[in-house]
Amino acid sequence: MKKRNNVLKWIVVLTVVGALIGVGAVVLPKQSTSVSAQTTGATSTPVPSYTQDYTVKRGDISANISPTGEVYAPHQTSLYFDANSIALVAVNAKVGQVVQAGAVLAKIETSTLQGAVDKANASLLSAEDDLNTAKNPYTDIDKRQAEAAVAQAKSSLEAARKKLADLQAPDLATAQTNLQNAQENLPVTQDKLAALKADTTIQANIDNLQWKANEAEAYHGQQLKNASTPNPSEEQLDYELLTRNQMLDAQEALQRAQLQAQSDRMKAEHDVVAAADTLADAKKALADLQAGATDQLALAQAQNAVSQAEYDVKNAQSSLDTILAGADPEKVKLAQAKYDAAQGSYDKAKAALDGATMVAPFAGTVIAVNGEVGDLVSPSRAVVTLADLTELRVHASVDETQIANVQVGQQVQVTFDALPGKRLPGQVLEVPLEGTLSNNVVTYQVDISLQNAADAALKPGMTASLQISIGSKKNAILVPSLAIIQNAEGIFVTLKESSGVTSTVPIQIGLRSGTNVEVVRGLNEGDTVVLTYKAATTTTNRQGQQGGPPDVVFREAPAGSSSGSNTQRSGQ
Repeated sequence: MKKRNNVLKWIVVLTVVGALIGVGAVVLPKQSTSVSAQTTGATSTPVPSYTQDYTVKRGDISANISPTGEVYAPHQTSLYFDANSIALVAVNAKVGQVVQAGAVLAKIETSTLQGAVDKANASLLSAEDDLNTAKNPYTDIDKRQAEAAVAQAKSSLEAARKKLADLQAPDLATAQTNLQNAQENLPVTQDKLAALKADTTIQANIDNLQWKANEAEAYHGQQLKNASTPNPSEEQLDYELLTRNQMLDAQEALQRAQLQAQSDRMKAEHDVVAAADTLADAKKALADLQAGATDQLALAQAQNAVSQAEYDVKNAQSSLDTILAGADPEKVKLAQAKYDAAQGSYDKAKAALDGATMVAPFAGTVIAVNGEVGDLVSPSRAVVTLADLTELRVHASVDETQIANVQVGQQVQVTFDALPGKRLPGQVLEVPLEGTLSNNVVTYQVDISLQNAADAALKPGMTASLQISIGSKKNAILVPSLAIIQNAEGIFVTLKESSGVTSTVPIQIGLRSGTNVEVVRGLNEGDTVVLTYKAATTTTNRQGQQGGPPDVVFREAPAGSSSGSNTQRSGQ
C-alpha cells in the first residue's frame, strides 16, 4: 500500500508540472538562483527536481514590461498673488469647478498696492529728471555764455598786456591814437546800450513766452489730475505725458529768452564800463607820457593785471571745455542705474496692482483652493491650483534594468487601481536620459500619453499599472523559460540528441515573455531540449508557518558539468 501511494504522489507532481508548462504559469526573472529557505531558524525538506523533453517550435512572441505610475495633468498651474500681508476680498473658485480662460478666481484689497504704485511712480519721475540732467548737463545758452566769457577774458588780457607794454615802452603817438579811439568808442557803446534798453520787442517776446508757459503748466496740471485717478486709461496717461513735455518745452523757451536778454544787456553794460575805463586809462597814459614820468606803482599794478587776466582766460577756457565735453559718463552711468532701479520698482508695483485680480490663464478645473475672504496672502502661498483634466498623462517609474527596452512611440495599456476594469491605450512620449536614485534603486520617469482619458473619470494622483509593449516577433524559435540555464559564463540549454545523449549548448536569446523565450542563435526548429523544474524547498519557520508556493527560475548550471559536451551551434 505504501508503494502505491508513492507512485500516486509522483503522478500528481508530474501532472502539475505539465500543467504549469502548458498554461505558461512560469516567469523569466533576472536572477539565476534557485529558491531556498531564508528564514532564520527555519528547517527545510529537499524536494527532487523533475525533467521533461520539449521539441523546439516556432511561434509568435510579445514582450512587455509592467511598471507602475501616477496620473498627472501636464497643463497644471498654481496661482499666487505677488503681494504680502494683503487681505483677500473675494474668492470665487471652488474645488471641482470648471472655469474658462479669463474667469475671475479671487481678488485682494488694492489701496495699499495703489499707494505703492504712486510712490514708485514719483521716484521714477525724479530718477528720469536726474538722468536727463546727467545726459544733458548744459544748454546752448550755457555754451554761448562760456564762449562770451572766454572772449571777454582774452580781450581783457590783451588790454592788460598793451597797458603794461605802454608803461614799459612809452609811445606818445600811440597814446594819442588810443585816446582818440577811446573817445570815439565810448559813445558807440553807450548808444548800443540805450538802444537795447529802448527795444520793447525783447520784453514783449518774454511776456508772450511767460504766458505760454503758464498756460502749458495749467493744462498739464489738469491732465495730471485726470491721470492720477484710480485705473487711468491709456489715453489719459498719454495726454498727461504729452502735456508735460509741452510744459517743459515752454518753460525752457521762456528761460532761454530771459537768459539771452539778460546776457545781451550785461554785455552792453560791460562794454560801456570798459569803454569808459579805457578812455580814462588812455587820458592818464597820455598825461603820464607827456609828463615824462614812469609810475612804478602803476607798472606793478599793470603786471598784476596781466597775471590776473591770464588766470581769467585759463579759467574761462576750462569752463568752456567742460561744457563742450558734454555729459560725464560716470554720472550718466550712476543716474541710469538709479533710473533702472526705479523703473524696476515701478514695474513690480504696477504688476502687483494689475495682479490684484486673479484670473484663470486657461480653461480647466479647479483642483485646490487655499484661502478664504479675510485671509492674508503671500507670494509663496498658492491660492488656487488649476488643471486641464481633458488631457491627462502618466508618469511611469521604470527600473534601470528595463529602461533600455523603452523607446518613444511604444504602445502602452494602462489600468487603474481606482477604476477596476477600466483599460486605456497610450503611447510612450518621452524617455528621460537621467534617472533618480531612491533607496539605492535608480528609476526613470517615463512620460505616457492616455487616449480617451476625458471620459474615464480620472484624477491627478491616481495609481496606474502599465503594460509597455517593448517588442514582438512572428515565427520565432521559442523555448519555454524552464529550458534556460544561466550562470556567470552565459546562457545555455540542455540539448538532447536522438541517441539520448545530452549536452549543454550556449544560446543567444532575444525577446522574453512570461512563458517563452526567443532563441536568436544556438537552436533549430525541431531540436529537443530538456526542461527542468526544481520546486523550492518546503520551509517551516519557528512559528510553524509554511512558505508560499515555489517559484520557477532559470537554472544555474554547475560549473563545467553536463551530460555531454559544450557544443556551439549556428542555429536558425
